[in-house]
Amino acid sequence: MLFRKGYLRVVIATGTLSLGINMPTRSSVFVGESVYLNSLNYRQAAGRAGRRGFDNLGNVVFHAFSHAKVERIMSSKLPSLIGHFPISTSLVLRLFILLHNSNESDHAKHTINTLLTQGKLVIGGGEFKEQVLHHLRFSIEFLRRQKLLDSNGRPLNFAGLTSHLYYVENSSFALHVLLCNGYMKDLCKNINKSPDSTCLELMLVLANLFGRDQKLFPRHRSLPPLPDAAAELLENQNERTLRTYVTYVESFVKSYCNNSDNVLPFSGLECGGKITTSEPNLKSRSSFVALSGHGDNFTSVDDLTSSVRRGVLIDGASVPHLQVDSSTVNGYLYYFYIHGDVKKLDQDHGIPAGTVWFVLKDFSLTLAAIEAGLICFIKDGPGAYYDFKDEGDDIDGDIQDDEDDQESVTSTTTDDGSSGVSSEAADPGFKNVLKTVTLLRKKFEEKFRKMWA
Repeated sequence: MLFRKGYLRVVIATGTLSLGINMPTRSSVFVGESVYLNSLNYRQAAGRAGRRGFDNLGNVVFHAFSHAKVERIMSSKLPSLIGHFPISTSLVLRLFILLHNSNESDHAKHTINTLLTQGKLVIGGGEFKEQVLHHLRFSIEFLRRQKLLDSNGRPLNFAGLTSHLYYVENSSFALHVLLCNGYMKDLCKNINKSPDSTCLELMLVLANLFGRDQKLFPRHRSLPPLPDAAAELLENQNERTLRTYVTYVESFVKSYCNNSDNVLPFSGLECGGKITTSEPNLKSRSSFVALSGHGDNFTSVDDLTSSVRRGVLIDGASVPHLQVDSSTVNGYLYYFYIHGDVKKLDQDHGIPAGTVWFVLKDFSLTLAAIEAGLICFIKDGPGAYYDFKDEGDDIDGDIQDDEDDQESVTSTTTDDGSSGVSSEAADPGFKNVLKTVTLLRKKFEEKFRKMWA
């Protein structure tokens, strides 16, 4: 209000101020390059210049920008508005937690039904509604195999922690795998004897899991690879996830995709004649990709999502997986934990000074969420912990729920009738994990706060 009335002549702010606030200016000045400044953000912020009814022209100034970057963001087209799955696996888990914690109240059921049945902005065929429901089914199956839901839809294990980290979905599911398979307990068992080396190894693992969003910077020093035991667990998990979603595609194609996939969309001509592949009954693979000899044997999630047949709306973002290879991952978190030097983040990892605080703050919040999730799990978090290996993990068959599996569950009942984890039920090894995470967070925060001085 002060700015619009003329009492404030200049406002210096981040790009967030340009979204949704009526503050017309005479001039807009962009100071310093940023990987987050794209054509859409530029158009939104630059549109503030030129006050309606006051100025015939508005001025836009670029300071400390390369000429090529200015030309690129001014001439680039605005990004297209495309549709994606309105649901994610993390959202499905959060809906089950809502249903369980509300004791399956009518309000929770109404909210969930409204969310899953409302009209969506989507680019796709008429089978989209069926595909959403089909994807929901396989998200539930994935959560069952991850031991995050039981047969009745009750959240288990670290469901609260995993759902809280929904904004880093792939990393949160990978963390759950390491927690439930005992890797984290083995890593942190020597925290009392050798705290420094234990924290450093944990930092390496977490940097591999949660430091994968900084590929936009042109240069970086790569992370050391994951420890072999952790890499093997994640590779096995990726293989199980691939097989689960290949089954999803096959069953959906069998039920809903009856049209041929080798017809050109505009001319209607059949492409390539009779398609010959190593597999006579090609169903899931795109017929155009199959012209090169590929069959329905998918080797990775990326292979599945990039060459699936027409009519199946599936992309990498809808399949929770995490690539184990860290050769292309920016190691800024791991090395900052070692040296604590902000200037080296720019020199060695290409992170501009104006962006450093934000990327370090993101990881700081992630550490806080992990610590809080472990505390809730050990004390009274939702679900009941049980041995990860006790329940069947047969990908080729249906999930079995026999009496032996139910006997392995140790839980308590609270006054309101909901299940919870008692401190006795939780494995004592997780107390070492919590202690290590707390110490790691303290060390990281000490280095992080020095940059504020």
